[in-house]
Amino acid sequence: MGLYDGKTGFAAVAPPCGRHPYIRKTKYAEKPQSKLRNRTEHWQRLRQKNMVFEFSTWNVRTLYKTGDLLSVISQIGKYKLPVVAVQETRRHGNGINDVKGHSVLYSGKKKGTHESGVAFIANQTFKNNIIDQAINDRICTMQIRMKFYNITMINIYAPTEDKKPNIKDEFYNKLETMLDDVPSNDVKIVLGDYNAQIGKEKEFRKIVRRNSLHDVSNDNGKRMIDFAESGNLIVSSTQFARKDIHKQTWRSPDGKTTIQIDHILIDKRRAS
Repeated sequence: MGLYDGKTGFAAVAPPCGRHPYIRKTKYAEKPQSKLRNRTEHWQRLRQKNMVFEFSTWNVRTLYKTGDLLSVISQIGKYKLPVVAVQETRRHGNGINDVKGHSVLYSGKKKGTHESGVAFIANQTFKNNIIDQAINDRICTMQIRMKFYNITMINIYAPTEDKKPNIKDEFYNKLETMLDDVPSNDVKIVLGDYNAQIGKEKEFRKIVRRNSLHDVSNDNGKRMIDFAESGNLIVSSTQFARKDIHKQTWRSPDGKTTIQIDHILIDKRRAS
């Protein structure tokens, strides 16, 4: 499976761990200056200022061992991805490590079993333009200071479908608080492993359209859609018509079961 083709918005790259990262390109443009001599100059400047920012989300299953981290960074370097949000890192604590030209900004449990955990892996060319915040073992944020405005990314690893409602409520309450704290002028991107299957129900079309892999939303899917609607976000991962094979983000060990549970939610104002 190949990289983003410029039309569908996403493509899957087969990682060594069996999960599929989503890759997304989004455009941003500076507002044109008010004093322009003519309409031609206006459009010339606007075209010159259009830029593409590429990012990905990937459940890596573990970064606990050094070899796992090096393998993931090798894949990221191969596809020249500037920023990747990774989940299920299984690393304790929080901090920043510089590894082979990349900054690894991680957030995990303080102690106990090695499970959950989230991180951003960013090319070091962004290092001086990044403000990160480790929240807990399921949420971390990163603000990237761009030339014309900032992008705030929230990386999440949601509870699985079988978790009790109070655990899911606690997670989404914290996530909503984090989204509310993002500066209003920032571009907002909330991405990661939502453990959410999104259906094709008519009542959700404004948020997800009809291009999901699944027909019926599960409980996690409905919770994610409610969160997206309240935060003025769209589910970008179900906006485009693609073959089912390119929608799959998880495959069972025997290869017989495939589902779409990793998603990217994007600020409606900036979705492209």
